[in-house]
Amino acid sequence: MKRMHFKVKKAVILTLVITFAQIGALFVLVQHLLVSPGSVFKDAGDSGKLIVVLISAISVVNGFISFRDVYHLIRVNIQNDMIKETLASVENLNNSLRAQRHDFLNHLQVVYGLIEMDEYDEARSYINRVYKDIQSVSRVLKTANPAVNALLQAKLMTAEKNDIITEINVSSRLENLPVPSWEFCRVLGNLIDNAIAALCEKTGNRRLQIEIGEEIKEFTISVKDNGTGIPESIKNKIFEPGFTTKDNGEGMGLAITKRILSNYKGQIEVKNDNGWTVFTVHIPKPASQ
Repeated sequence: MKRMHFKVKKAVILTLVITFAQIGALFVLVQHLLVSPGSVFKDAGDSGKLIVVLISAISVVNGFISFRDVYHLIRVNIQNDMIKETLASVENLNNSLRAQRHDFLNHLQVVYGLIEMDEYDEARSYINRVYKDIQSVSRVLKTANPAVNALLQAKLMTAEKNDIITEINVSSRLENLPVPSWEFCRVLGNLIDNAIAALCEKTGNRRLQIEIGEEIKEFTISVKDNGTGIPESIKNKIFEPGFTTKDNGEGMGLAITKRILSNYKGQIEVKNDNGWTVFTVHIPKPASQ
């Protein structure tokens, strides 16, 4: 994967260098042919100038095509990265389900043995531990999108490692969601990551709430945290590219999130609500629905 990243980066840099070199060479050529006192085209009339214009036009078109190809290459590379991350999350979720299925009979045997020995308290304690493991997986298996389920499972594990109490309420299966899975996961993942980062900056009573639902005309996603909050003075700037309040942040997460939503006529808003920071996403349903 790293080797592929290096190859893509190398190809992008090489293409940009060649394109800028062509533009520079074109500028020098035009200046020499039309401005230089010794230019052979200076007195050649309209035909000579037409040749220069054609050469310039061809170079400009070539430069435009090169920049367009670079843009698509970067976009496809980002898409491939997200797909790989999504597949890894799906694989982890699948492994968890397989492990639970494999151990189910063993759990039943242990509980049955404890009951046979009249160890009811031990049996109750054992069932509670097993139930928590099963519940942590079943909480996210509520949408028709395996990538979203896997993402929620991965973020839930991250939150639990940071002592964050997480509530996930899913009332929509996200069927016919107009946003592709890999882009929707970028949106949802960015919002959850920001919430976890804000919660990690405070001590005690860390709470995260994730809600996924739908109405007649739109899908709605809400990510709430009772972290450090967002000052009103910067609330309108957080979606700007490069703006960040973190020491090691790049300030691109929310900007990318807003751009993706805009591509599908979606909207995102943020507000402070009694100590909670609430990000709400609205995605219109396809007209055919």
